[in-house]
Amino acid sequence: MDKLNQLYTQIEQQGIQAIRTHQEQLDPNLQNLEADSRQGLTLLIKLPSHVTRNINFVLNELERREPYQYYYTANTIHITVMDIRRAVSDFRMTKEELINYQRVIQKTIENVNAINWHLAGLICSPGAVLVKGFYSSELQQLRNDLRTNFLKNRISIG
Repeated sequence: MDKLNQLYTQIEQQGIQAIRTHQEQLDPNLQNLEADSRQGLTLLIKLPSHVTRNINFVLNELERREPYQYYYTANTIHITVMDIRRAVSDFRMTKEELINYQRVIQKTIENVNAINWHLAGLICSPGAVLVKGFYSSELQQLRNDLRTNFLKNRISIG
């Protein structure tokens, strides 16, 4: 079993245990989105509409059964490539800093080969329902290259 399958198995076991013991990890900010002032910087990939539609079918069924949970809307379903700057309430970034992030990201992405994805199944974590995503080594290479290039350009991440 490869590392990603092991990780998904571990996450799912933790999720099942949390549900059984009523110790789900709820994000209090999702209960009051209007008051959530956290901001951060994340590199995302939008999914094709037919994939989003299929995920949304499942989410709609879950929402029918558990209407008080938070659910991503179809237009916000995504794959996280990298959390670049953690979301916090006092997040500050100048326009120049944002331009520098964009410049490094663009330059890094230009040198990446196509990333192949395979989405297969859902699992419960202690705090969410996740789609299991399997991807080619190019994604890890992109993440490594981004970290290296941010560091080279003295741009903070984390």
